[in-house]
Amino acid sequence: MGLKNFIKKILPSKKEPENKLSKDKKEKIISEVKDNEDGSKSIKLKRDGESDLSLNVNVSFLEKNDKVEDDSRVYDGSKNEYGRYSYTSVDSEGNKVTGSTSESPKEYALRKRISNTTVNYKGKEYGDKELKQIHSKLSENYVPVYQRQQETEKEFNPFKELNEVERQEVETWKKKMDASSWKSRQRSLRRQGKLKQYQVDMLNKLGMLWNPTTDLWEKNYSLFKQIGFCDELENWINEQRKLYSTNELSNENLYRLQSINFPFEKGENESFPFTWNSYYVLVEKLEKKRERIKKKENPISKREKKRIEKSRSKPDNVSRFYNMYYGVQYKYENKLLKLSKEELFNLINKINNGQSMYYDSYQELFKHVEEAKYFRGKMGNPMIQCKEDVKKFIENENIYRELKIFNNAKFSSEIREFACKTMLPYYKYLSGSSLKTFPPLQFLITYYNKEKKLKDLVELQKFANSYPLLKEIYLEKIHKSIQKVS
Repeated sequence: MGLKNFIKKILPSKKEPENKLSKDKKEKIISEVKDNEDGSKSIKLKRDGESDLSLNVNVSFLEKNDKVEDDSRVYDGSKNEYGRYSYTSVDSEGNKVTGSTSESPKEYALRKRISNTTVNYKGKEYGDKELKQIHSKLSENYVPVYQRQQETEKEFNPFKELNEVERQEVETWKKKMDASSWKSRQRSLRRQGKLKQYQVDMLNKLGMLWNPTTDLWEKNYSLFKQIGFCDELENWINEQRKLYSTNELSNENLYRLQSINFPFEKGENESFPFTWNSYYVLVEKLEKKRERIKKKENPISKREKKRIEKSRSKPDNVSRFYNMYYGVQYKYENKLLKLSKEELFNLINKINNGQSMYYDSYQELFKHVEEAKYFRGKMGNPMIQCKEDVKKFIENENIYRELKIFNNAKFSSEIREFACKTMLPYYKYLSGSSLKTFPPLQFLITYYNKEKKLKDLVELQKFANSYPLLKEIYLEKIHKSIQKVS
């Protein structure tokens, strides 16, 4: 840090911003510089309309400030006339340097204590240095989710004929969809008690997951299948080994672990690397410990506590507005269930004609916010942008997005059929992963098959034939339904 830069930093900037000072003006700031016996410099600074400001500056500090390691700071005394503390420190090259700071010895000691704080995890201490190393290692092979999707997701043109590679990809999707549907069916049968024990055992030997979203054991099992040994699964892995060695492992879990060649015996040089989840758990644990130290050293007054509690219990107007804004669609969708069949038909037609069903609800919200005077003027008013985002008339993708709300088991089959038939022409406006499956067509095939509507199935066949991708995914299923109904 040079002398002039240091002076610019400590000068008050109320008259004129630093970056707007002319070169001549900067030169005129320093009126006098004298060398002192101790190696420091005495500087007089001119200030418009005020008396000159005198400073003693240690040049070695100015030249070596960037190299100073903060671990050995020793304060020399109390505050000087400018409200700053002098201290001595040692830089990375072992040179003794001096400096000044507004940070008191007590504040410095607390900051150092907090920065040196560690937490004990599985018998090892972790601080900032160790966490930085873990983060660095995890970042080496990290690929963001959106990037993985871009790399693996193929863009399909709904009208273009598929080549051989694309046909193979579609075949893989179909198998996954069929497998997912089949698994859901087996889970449903087991809940109903319609699967025999030998069938359950056979499925377990294939690694079947019965409650993949709620059962903790199955979540850990699924994670082990994906990434193998890791820190967050260490206890779970050791527990399975212990249960196996004591013959306490259930047959269901034994079959499933055997299906993935789970190592029941401890191997040589086993390691359990951190995952992002376990890393963030450790970061949170360290931050909580630091917060406890801060509160103990600097207890909050009762008045301050009340102020904090009040601010937490009463959200600011921006937060309140966004809560209401994002809740408009959810509240409106709940109201749909109370509408009559005729009203729902009219609403679906209205959306199909390009009018948003949420528009009036948003306008009511904006009117309420304006009357309640949540915001004054344009500065910091989020409603301005939200008003621009809300459109009365919508186009193809947004029309499809609103119509698909009605393809839900909460609505009658008649409403779902009408909504799904209305959605069919919007397939050509979809893109990316939305093309892999088309829920409206999927529902109509199942519904017409169940209701034995041959004529409607034939119409679906014609529709699917007009899109090579839909033809590849659904045509075989439509054929089977037509044969079954005929």
